[in-house]
Amino acid sequence: MIPVTEENMYPQWSNAEEDKDPALDNLIKDIIHNRLALDAWKGVLAFGVSKNKRKVKATVDEEGSITRKGKKIKKAEFSGEERVKIQKEDEKIVSEDIQVDKDDKKGFSDILLMMEKMNGSIVDKGKNLSSRIDDLENTFDSRIVAIKSR
Repeated sequence: MIPVTEENMYPQWSNAEEDKDPALDNLIKDIIHNRLALDAWKGVLAFGVSKNKRKVKATVDEEGSITRKGKKIKKAEFSGEERVKIQKEDEKIVSEDIQVDKDDKKGFSDILLMMEKMNGSIVDKGKNLSSRIDDLENTFDSRIVAIKSR
């Protein structure tokens, strides 16, 4: 423990003297000066934590239903109308997923087409720029030759 004087034991707040708890102050002093009795906490109730975890095993009986802790978990049984309703909901979810996939693919294909157009226009501008540079070089060379021949 780092030795600290009692004046520096607490943070210096503007209202420190008003909010000082004498019981807490005495406890902190006892802990710092190692005057706390070893059995000081025996009267205080603590939260119990179970060290042993209970293991629960699930078993399957002859009917195929699962039992746990002696209680049977029944399989869900649906009437014809409920099955049709569930199948329709499943089909609706699947069709929505397919629609989302189609929208994503369409969006990606649109982006790809736009990028191809941009790439083509960049290539065309690059060719145009290189031809202009060649023309400027030829013009510059011809002027240099004309100046030297004077």
